Amino acid sequence: MAEDTARRLQARPIPVPKAAPPASTQTTLLVIALVVATLYLGSDILVPIALAVLLTFVLAPIVSRLERLRLGRVPSVLAVVVLVFAGIAGFGMVVGGQIADLANNLPSYQKNVHDKLDSLRSRATSAGSGGVVQQATEAFRDLKQGLEQVTGDTPPAATAPASALPAPAPRGSRCRCGSSRTAPTR
Repeated sequence: MAEDTARRLQARPIPVPKAAPPASTQTTLLVIALVVATLYLGSDILVPIALAVLLTFVLAPIVSRLERLRLGRVPSVLAVVVLVFAGIAGFGMVVGGQIADLANNLPSYQKNVHDKLDSLRSRATSAGSGGVVQQATEAFRDLKQGLEQVTGDTPPAATAPASALPAPAPRGSRCRCGSSRTAPTR
């Protein structure tokens, strides 16, 4: 009897629901386009939310440790927020100081670069036609001329002589655009 039941179960197929048909290529592309458009248009809202969630995960352990010291939830959060803003302000001050230092030293950096370029030029002219820098310069000049011939482009300096270029407006005079604004004075 057990064998008979086993035979009947083996002989009867087990019904399996059919899988959903695969989505067409157009449907897949439409869904991808909608997701990308939604993320692009919602980036003004989604980016700050994502950053807030990230900061929550990063700062939660610090808040938990302060709570274990019996500081309380609100004071712990406020202390962590104040520390984070102090760190950001300190980082901003360091970067601002570096940028100010760079701006103060920029003339000396510019002079240094000009001196090195002049040194290279003098070496190239003293070496004669066999100088490496001069050979490289000539190779690039030939390449530029070849590209201009192929593309049909000519450099702006070659199309109009320097005397044909408009003169700069005197400082404090009206703009040439016809507006009532004046050219900046220094």
